Amino acid sequence: MVAHATMKNILFICVYNAARSQMADGWAKKLLPPDVQVWSAGSSPAYAVSAEAVKVMAEVDIDISKNRPKSIDDIPMEDIDLVIKLCAEEQCPIFPRQVACESWAMPDPGLFAFTEKGALQAFRETRDAIRQKIEELSGRL
Repeated sequence: MVAHATMKNILFICVYNAARSQMADGWAKKLLPPDVQVWSAGSSPAYAVSAEAVKVMAEVDIDISKNRPKSIDDIPMEDIDLVIKLCAEEQCPIFPRQVACESWAMPDPGLFAFTEKGALQAFRETRDAIRQKIEELSGRL
């Protein structure tokens, strides 16, 4: 892994910007130094943030209920120092300019949800995996 001492503008991306990248946005804003600017976006933004993502983040006292999915086109790309891709799907977004990039490929928790309990468990596992990656990133900033 590359040390990112000068990485102060981080973009989390996934396809829909409805769950994984929104949870990463919430964790990053809570756990990273205050001088780090955080964005999240997707290549095909959903209409709303996943209700399950909102619920499991609220369980750890992080409110993402007011977040809205955004397109990569809505991000000030010239400011971004580091892009972190959270999706494992083939259609995971490609950032349109050369910039440091990491892949934290995680399955979409919504794909594994057939019951409410199953959905929430999948989202909790993803939430906790993202927290671990954000904590590791924090140690490199």
